[in-house]
Amino acid sequence: MEFGKVANLEGIDFSLPTMSASSLAALSGMPSAKGFQLRLGGTGWSNKGWLGTLYPKSTRPNEMLSAYMRQLDTIELNTTHYQIPRIEVVADWLSRAQSLNTNFRFCPKMPQFISHSGNLLQSVEGAQAFMQALQPLRAFLGAVFMQLPPTFSPVRSGELLEFLQRLRSSGLGAEMPIDIELRHEAWFAANQSAGRADFLRELGRLRVGLVLTDVAGRRDVCHAYFTLPRLLLRFVGNNGQESDERRLRLWADKLSEWAAAGLEEAYFFVHQPTEAAMPASLHFAASLFREQIGCEIRQPQDWRQEENYSLF
Repeated sequence: MEFGKVANLEGIDFSLPTMSASSLAALSGMPSAKGFQLRLGGTGWSNKGWLGTLYPKSTRPNEMLSAYMRQLDTIELNTTHYQIPRIEVVADWLSRAQSLNTNFRFCPKMPQFISHSGNLLQSVEGAQAFMQALQPLRAFLGAVFMQLPPTFSPVRSGELLEFLQRLRSSGLGAEMPIDIELRHEAWFAANQSAGRADFLRELGRLRVGLVLTDVAGRRDVCHAYFTLPRLLLRFVGNNGQESDERRLRLWADKLSEWAAAGLEEAYFFVHQPTEAAMPASLHFAASLFREQIGCEIRQPQDWRQEENYSLF
């Protein structure tokens, strides 16, 4: 991911944000009676570099999605950012989830012809068509993830809210879980606090959440604005450098804190500049979160160990 990428990490403050009183009000103020649900995942499954690490070496290309579902419980589904998935593709995803991992949740990214359009209000029908395509997956959806471009500023907040309102008013988008990612700096500026508070209230009314992105070069998008007791968190590492481990430990503490404040579910997506660094990050994060947060989370099998055992 190029957004927020930096060449030098020296001097970057990786501390995590403190939740404001208004955001805290979006949670219950106490741990959920259902318990805190944390799902860990990546951004794709078709990577040959994961053979012998995250997947068995013998895994064939058409088996990679099944191998992924056996290891992890969610995915940031980037393939939908480029086109609405075909009926037969969605049916295949559903069939695999039903047979392999009923705890699995897809978080499909809204197509860019909608999220990056010049006028969102002209894209409502396209968004409805996207929601229609996802209907068979309804029981396996974490949240639809709408990533807005860095040029999308608060000047267009009325347009965005009207788009979301129309989607909520339609039959297809009425109950679909939706989270949005904001990237323009003005959304997070200190002098925007009053307008931001109004905007967050409207998102809460529409039952729309905000995506949090932890990336080195844009610390402002690592926020703590909540409108719902749900979190989609994108962790962008630096190929397993020492800072990655420190940052993941900070997140274990922060997620524990937020779960105690009423956060009910979180989707933690790991990004790395090179896919080869992903398996080690996922293995470490799963072990860390299980130990420090104490929640149930799937521990991916380390196929490097399995390969070593097979030699004896």
